[in-house]
This record gives sequence, C-alpha cells and structure tokens, in this order.
Amino acid sequence: MATASREMREEKRLSQGDIEKRTGFCFAVYISRVEHNHSVPNMENLEKMARALEVPLYQLFYDGGRAAQTADTCQAQGV
Repeated sequence: MATASREMREEKRLSQGDIEKRTGFCFAVYISRVEHNHSVPNMENLEKMARALEVPLYQLFYDGGRAAQTADTCQAQGV
C-alpha cells in the first residue's frame, strides 16, 4: 500500500503537503510515515487519501498492477 500511494502521488506531481491539504490531516509527516510503512492508516484515513489522490480506494492496495502481498500470502509463499 505504501509504495502504491507514493507512486500515485508522484505521478500526479503532488507533494505530501498537497495531500495533507486535500485530506485535512494535521501533519504532512503522517503521509511520510504511511508511505514508509511506519504508520498504518485506518479505513477513514485510507478513504481520505484515495479521494485526495482521485483514485478508487482499492487502487491503494495494488503494487505495479498486482495485489500487494498480505501476511497470509507471504506466509503461504514462505517469505
């Protein structure tokens, strides 16, 4: 999710500050923490981020055209 959201933001030439303004988050550092997997956003914040990026929510969970790996798929693959 982190990689997908950062790539979408960069493709749209938006800064973390731009996303902060569009979402109403208090700190741009929150966007950075999410993009670097240091924070896990709740569903409400994910919806705000998707709206700010002007993409459907599910696209935040895709990485390079394929679904992002979950703990279950990593475990099944022995990763």
